[in-house]
Amino acid sequence: MKDILLILFIILAFLYLLYLDLNLFVKNKKLNKNPKRVSIINMEVINKYYVKGNLGHIGGDKVLSKYPDSYILELRYGSLFNRINDENLFNSLNIGDYLEVYLIEILDENKGLITYKFEIKQ
Repeated sequence: MKDILLILFIILAFLYLLYLDLNLFVKNKKLNKNPKRVSIINMEVINKYYVKGNLGHIGGDKVLSKYPDSYILELRYGSLFNRINDENLFNSLNIGDYLEVYLIEILDENKGLITYKFEIKQ
């Protein structure tokens, strides 16, 4: 009886995760159909800091693992803030410098802002 319940639980958990994945896919599909407005903006570097990756235990102190180093840049454009973890940008930019990025605004049918995201201009 316990084996059947375990198998049933695993199947239900798999179906639930499949439902969540399909739900996320449908939402992303709807966002991609909405009109986008892309503009190039200059974001100011307001802060930068380095966080060294530490050694840590995973799985109940059985596996020793090293967390990655973080090279964080904090950027500002007006009232919009963003953080980027990129070693090359960290080494090439200083506080007060400007970085050109794409501001991608996803709009609804009435040209109202739904969401926005930043992409680094290559």
